Amino acid sequence: MKKNNFKLKSAFTLIEVIVSITILAIVLVSVFAVFFLASDLSNKADVSRLMQENVKNIVETISEDVRKNWIKICDTWTDCHNFPSDALYMSWSDLYVWENHYYLAKKDTISDTYTRVFNLNSCLSIKDNCSMIRESSSGQDLISNSWVQFSDLKFYISRDFEPKVTINFTILPATWKWIKSNLIESNKIMFETTVSERLYDK
Repeated sequence: MKKNNFKLKSAFTLIEVIVSITILAIVLVSVFAVFFLASDLSNKADVSRLMQENVKNIVETISEDVRKNWIKICDTWTDCHNFPSDALYMSWSDLYVWENHYYLAKKDTISDTYTRVFNLNSCLSIKDNCSMIRESSSGQDLISNSWVQFSDLKFYISRDFEPKVTINFTILPATWKWIKSNLIESNKIMFETTVSERLYDK
């Protein structure tokens, strides 16, 4: 009898097992919640960093080109002729700097090349996947990496004594990189900056 009583006292009751499982479940849920929160914050930081790096690279590339070379007001006589002569600036969806040409393009998955976008309305959707290209005699260069896409791009070129260009674009994370939809919209950047040609004293 004594042995049986000892065994009963040392064993777990059903209530104790249920309480133990409940406490374990609460602890595990808390641990996973903290893990997913930390992972989400890390993803947000990574996406934000990628966006900032792209914006910096784009602005530095165009700024260096403009300061070292000269802005072509328009590439063809027809473009210039159709614009009012008394206008202070001209607005274009592409920019010509010396021998370089900047514009938005979409990637052709078959030929693995980029095709210029002539109508910016085709870049309004976040699924359009438009990228910024610099084209020169040596070919096309992608100056925004594949992690971002554009929904707008405008160049406002002044006609005053000191030529300058105002770069205006909207950039957001690329949808095909499996980034959460809430991160795409929250990391949307509407950017604008003005770059002047470097003037030399004669």
